[in-house]
Amino acid sequence: MILLVVYTVGPAIRTVFLFFKWIGKIKIANQEIPRLEPGAIVIANHPDLLDCMFEIFLVPAIFFPQIALHPLRLAPYFTPDRRNFTDKWWWAWLRPMAISVDRSKEHGGVREARKMLDTASEHKRVMMLLPEGGRTCTGKIFRWSRSKRKKIRDLKRSVGWLISRTQAPVLTMWLENGNPPDQPAKRLFSWPSFKRGPILVRLGKFMQFSREDDSVQITDKIANNLLELADQG
Repeated sequence: MILLVVYTVGPAIRTVFLFFKWIGKIKIANQEIPRLEPGAIVIANHPDLLDCMFEIFLVPAIFFPQIALHPLRLAPYFTPDRRNFTDKWWWAWLRPMAISVDRSKEHGGVREARKMLDTASEHKRVMMLLPEGGRTCTGKIFRWSRSKRKKIRDLKRSVGWLISRTQAPVLTMWLENGNPPDQPAKRLFSWPSFKRGPILVRLGKFMQFSREDDSVQITDKIANNLLELADQG
């Protein structure tokens, strides 16, 4: 199933990505794409790109050439909401790549972290996280960049716990699409719109933590790293 998804859905999203990049609607700030390795965790902000949750497809599309060469080692896991994604029959193809989470229940973040820990320990594949716990515009408490122009929601503390336990290398990515909306799109997926301008992607450098590092401090360092990327350029 992993191979089927990688070699059918993968080329499709890569083609869309390259088309948007060719017409200037997606811009990658980095000259060189970092090299993934099994067990790595890719962390990005969750800004509601194109008003249609485009970011969950954008991240795998950027790294698709590497994933295609080593699909069983680098095909990314991510953590979609069970109610909106993996419980729907039309998302059945997504299940081999997903650690579904029931975010409607109390303490879902703890269970989510334990599921991710088990998966990271057993499979050693790449994991893609959007640890704001939802789109930025749906938050109430924010962390601001030094310029006071960019913001993210407070990251889930479980992300630091996961990284401390797995000692996984962490790659941060900043995604933006013009001025972010004050309200989320009416639908999770809608027809893409570039009304807010092109999508800009900034890739950070890998960060490494140890088991001795405090999980709260790890989460704070990742949040600060994201906001530093946000202020670049």
